[in-house]
Amino acid sequence: MKQVGSSIGALSFLLGSSNILAYGDGDDPLCKYGCLMSTSAEITEIRTYTHQAELVVAVDTGFEECPEGGFVAKDSINRMELTSLLLSAFHSKTPVKLQVYKSNEWYASEGKTHCMIRAVRLYQK
Repeated sequence: MKQVGSSIGALSFLLGSSNILAYGDGDDPLCKYGCLMSTSAEITEIRTYTHQAELVVAVDTGFEECPEGGFVAKDSINRMELTSLLLSAFHSKTPVKLQVYKSNEWYASEGKTHCMIRAVRLYQK
């Protein structure tokens, strides 16, 4: 029993004193393109196209890289979960924060408008 307690204590110390898992809202070291976390805002539009195309989300991100919002890629492994959260937030007018890949812009736009969405955070009003 003492070993279990020691192991838990050591793990707590490691997590509490290390930045390994604590990257916050800024650049995420797990992002292959580098990530940004947007400010909290309401989604103003969601659109998609035929043939399992991207889901495009209009939201004021506050970013120079993708000021108009983000998109869920058609081959994202978490497409269903992201889509569900985004639709819920849109219909309930719940503010969201988008974590986006800052160097992966939507190919169908001219210039830097939308970045690929990696994660979505919902907040209660």
